Amino acid sequence: MEEKFIEVYDDIISSQLVDKIHDLTLGTNTEFPWHYKGNLTYSSNDPLYTLKPGMHHVLYHKGAKQSHYLAPFFQILYEFSFKRNLFVEDIFRINSYLDLPNPNPGPDLPPHVDTVHPHFVLLYYINDSEGDTILFEEDEKTIIKKITPKKGRLIFFDGHIFHCGSTPGTSTRAIINYNFLGGELDKK
Repeated sequence: MEEKFIEVYDDIISSQLVDKIHDLTLGTNTEFPWHYKGNLTYSSNDPLYTLKPGMHHVLYHKGAKQSHYLAPFFQILYEFSFKRNLFVEDIFRINSYLDLPNPNPGPDLPPHVDTVHPHFVLLYYINDSEGDTILFEEDEKTIIKKITPKKGRLIFFDGHIFHCGSTPGTSTRAIINYNFLGGELDKK
């Protein structure tokens, strides 16, 4: 696994799939089940963490849950990995998150890592919105990069990089978060 890389991709996923995911999750006639969660990022019982209520949908959790809506979300991961020349060895989880507009927008601090085990993170933005993703140095204070959500944009990075999302002020922010193992395919 490479160390401490951050890659941002626009227009790498086919426009048909980008529109399909958008319509499935945010379309006017969608039946996609978003579920209320009192805190999208952290344990609601920990007073050190910012309260971030919102909606989520567990698409895949290894050994536990698998949504019957999973197929097109797998397609994003495999289309990306094919074009990026990666193999996907093991998928830990795939979650979707929906942040609703909030009168107190801003970073969802403190920064976090999704799991302590070695892994990659792939974030997929379902729509254009406010609510940058912020990536930090190990000190959890120094900002490495801020990425603004754009429909179809992907961020691919080392899972040990501390990061956080930002709550939007006037728009809805929808993302898919992938945690997985894999690596570079041999280039022949």
